[in-house]
Amino acid sequence: MIPTRSLVNDLSAFGVARSTIQGKPLDEEEACKTHAFWCACNYLALGMIYLQANPLLREPLKPEHIKNRMLGHWGASPALSFMYTHLNRVIKSLDLDMIYMAGPGHGAPGVLGPLYLEGSYSEIYPEKSQDEEGLLRFFKEFSFPGGIGSHCSQTKVSGVGLSRLGGAMKIHFHGAAGDVTGSAYHVVTKDASILVDCGFFQGRKEESVKNRRKAQLEGGKLDAVLLTHGHLDQMKSERPALGDVIEI
Repeated sequence: MIPTRSLVNDLSAFGVARSTIQGKPLDEEEACKTHAFWCACNYLALGMIYLQANPLLREPLKPEHIKNRMLGHWGASPALSFMYTHLNRVIKSLDLDMIYMAGPGHGAPGVLGPLYLEGSYSEIYPEKSQDEEGLLRFFKEFSFPGGIGSHCSQTKVSGVGLSRLGGAMKIHFHGAAGDVTGSAYHVVTKDASILVDCGFFQGRKEESVKNRRKAQLEGGKLDAVLLTHGHLDQMKSERPALGDVIEI
């Protein structure tokens, strides 16, 4: 089959096969600003993974500017920051109550980059200020002992209420909180109870013990289980601690 111009148009980003949007969803100025923000996020992701000096590249790169040991997935980071950038745009445009759930993994730079760029990160960690000194600290401490984790993870197992949504949502961490494996986040609203991932703790004997601990899920019942992707960390259904409460 030889694709015709009509068929190609139908399969384009704005064709009937993909979208019902009429015209361009962004005007030229908004598209340029959104793209510039995303590009800056990508640079921050690269800096976190690779740089320990010369954060603004004021001089040509030298070996001593590069970290000896690198952790962080560059491949996932642009996609995560792309989603963050456009979800922020939609939230502001439509005044939505929305949360972006980024599961644990080495894609942390893709979430931390936009947080730093918009200023939210520096509000919580003022030593990571939005100047060259703060940026260097931000880059240097990423994936460093006692610094910023290379995984997106809550540091303590607890419930977090989102005050900006009027306390209408809670997130309980039953894995990948202070840990690398065992991803399991319980999201509770007045209308739904959803488990995001049901991962298996892996590693030493101490980790395997966590798989047998009884998990106390708020409400005791789930409406849905959302698997972010098909890794053992996210989808091991035989995890006893959560398997006995998954009744959808």
